[in-house]
Amino acid sequence: MPSKSAAAKAKLSQNPHAVKEPREKNLEVAIGRQVRELRKRQRMTGSDLAAQTGLSVGMLSKIENGVISPSLNTLQMLADALRVPLIQLFSGFEEPRGAMHV
Repeated sequence: MPSKSAAAKAKLSQNPHAVKEPREKNLEVAIGRQVRELRKRQRMTGSDLAAQTGLSVGMLSKIENGVISPSLNTLQMLADALRVPLIQLFSGFEEPRGAMHV
């Protein structure tokens, strides 16, 4: 049976502020969902959007499924093809921020 100090050390080594999923993955998923939603709203197929952006259908699928992190250039091409401001692709990922006035 481990001593109390060993158990205490194990508990202290855990980071209580650790996030279970990396935030980047959440952002990638949010961007992908937004791209898919905007594409479907405009009644575009994946092939249509891929052709307009110069991306392969496979790459677009990876973006929409949040598997990869697209470059800013790729995000701008997607926003242009979907006729939305670049910032709209990030609207699915809103980070709550507190404000404190001093």
